[in-house]
Amino acid sequence: MVKIELMNDHRLVSDSKQWIFQKKSKKLDKYGNEDWRSLYYNTTIESAVKSAYRHFQNTQDANGVLEFMEGSKRLLDQFTAILSPKFTVIEK
Repeated sequence: MVKIELMNDHRLVSDSKQWIFQKKSKKLDKYGNEDWRSLYYNTTIESAVKSAYRHFQNTQDANGVLEFMEGSKRLLDQFTAILSPKFTVIEK
């Protein structure tokens, strides 16, 4: 299973067949653990990232087209930072 933490208590998780975009619930499950609510199910990581991006894009508070476009640009920058590969070189 892969877990990619996004922003605002959201994440992408995978199992052997799908990618799931989830939002953290304010309630705990019956064992006292964090509870996550599944919002979208996708078959590829590409479609899961698009679903997550569209979700954040459609739920942003924007008054007018200009604010919407500026918010979309900030969102794209955040996604790029979160999903960019990070490498560490360890010398022996």
